[in-house]
Amino acid sequence: PLTYLLYFGTNPTPSLLVDGLTDPSYNPGELLQNTTYYWKVKAVDSYGAATESPLWMFTTKQEKAIIELTEMTGGFGVSVLISNTGTADAEQVQWTLEVNGGLFGLLKKTFTGTIDHLASGASESVSTGIMFGLGKIQITATSGDATLTKEGIQFFVFTSLS
Repeated sequence: PLTYLLYFGTNPTPSLLVDGLTDPSYNPGELLQNTTYYWKVKAVDSYGAATESPLWMFTTKQEKAIIELTEMTGGFGVSVLISNTGTADAEQVQWTLEVNGGLFGLLKKTFTGTIDHLASGASESVSTGIMFGLGKIQITATSGDATLTKEGIQFFVFTSLS
């Protein structure tokens, strides 16, 4: 039967991590983010003959939050769904909803807020609350690098989006 010596680490000349492995697979456990790892394997048969692999390397990715504005709906105000589609939780996610238009351009409102914590894979809805106006409007939502714009009609307290 074959046994394996596993050399593994962040140094381009990795040190011996495990000697005498009998399973050709190994889990090194949790790895650091955004780090280059080097590894090679030496296989030894029951007669002591050995063959060494070339040196391989890989780099782990850095986890990060990715904020997306995934949905905007009307009704009694405007709501926007803010989603974290990244691999890390997001902290202090700031958002802005700007409403412009109406008759004679009189409807100019800005709503802002902060989501304290948005877990990876989670979403949270933010809203303008009830607005009063009449006429065509444009709503722009921003959060981080994400922007979502829609047009609609404000009919007194009801917002219809197209």
